[in-house]
Amino acid sequence: MFLIIDGNNVAWAGYYALERAMKPDSDERRHRVALLGLASMALGAIARGGEPPPGTGRTPPSRVALCFDEGRPIGKREIHPPYQMGREADPKFVGNEPTVLGAIHEFSEMAAATLPIEIVRGVNVEADELIAGLALAEPETPKRIISNDRDFLQLISPTTSVYAPVTKVVIDEGMVDNATPAIMIYADQPAKAAASSS
Repeated sequence: MFLIIDGNNVAWAGYYALERAMKPDSDERRHRVALLGLASMALGAIARGGEPPPGTGRTPPSRVALCFDEGRPIGKREIHPPYQMGREADPKFVGNEPTVLGAIHEFSEMAAATLPIEIVRGVNVEADELIAGLALAEPETPKRIISNDRDFLQLISPTTSVYAPVTKVVIDEGMVDNATPAIMIYADQPAKAAASSS
């Protein structure tokens, strides 16, 4: 199984989950929470082979790519200027962004130097574009995308599935053949999905 992890998505989901639990009260503690949140989400997904918890006894992935945004989506904004401007008007997002991006940078450097995984980034390219490229480049390889982003449902195929770590559900072709269950899985927890997709 080739695991393709939406790094920004799991970084934000991990940060918000731990921020609620740990209530960090300084920049240093917020940075540690962001780093721990990203590490626990990414490494947990890898350790479980892209399966929901407890995920014990799963087959280890044969390949792992951790994909990250690099800068703002300038290309998409040239086509559609309001693209993702809502999040940049959100004070919570703006206030937490330097902390989460700092953790992403630190974790990426550490992971690239010490772990047998690929760190994939592109200037002014979003992680979702990189993930789609990786998934479509190997149509015969079994792949699992780790993300809470509903956009990836369009990539589901006989060889590509999605694991949404916030709702802890794997969505595969059998569920998408009858689209209602896959949509309802996300609709069951709109607040969690919205918080993690920042």
